[in-house]
Amino acid sequence: MSEPGRLRERVLVAVYEKSHGKLTNTDGLVDQLGVNRVAFTAVCGELERLGLAKPRFRFDPEWRFPGLIELTDQGLRRAEQLLR
Repeated sequence: MSEPGRLRERVLVAVYEKSHGKLTNTDGLVDQLGVNRVAFTAVCGELERLGLAKPRFRFDPEWRFPGLIELTDQGLRRAEQLLR
């Protein structure tokens, strides 16, 4: 799997583990995953485009302000599959 694909899966699992996919802020996830803020923001947008996350207040790497993310039912199922 490509690096962007692995990062997408890591973010999906991290959101699931933090809040079981319910609406949560992204604060701390960047540091937890050890990724750069711009890449994290891009991955969150990709999760939304793929229908794995619901659009919420966007994380802004310039403001260093936490965004919000919530997984869709499809995103929840995918995260659960990855954790097996």
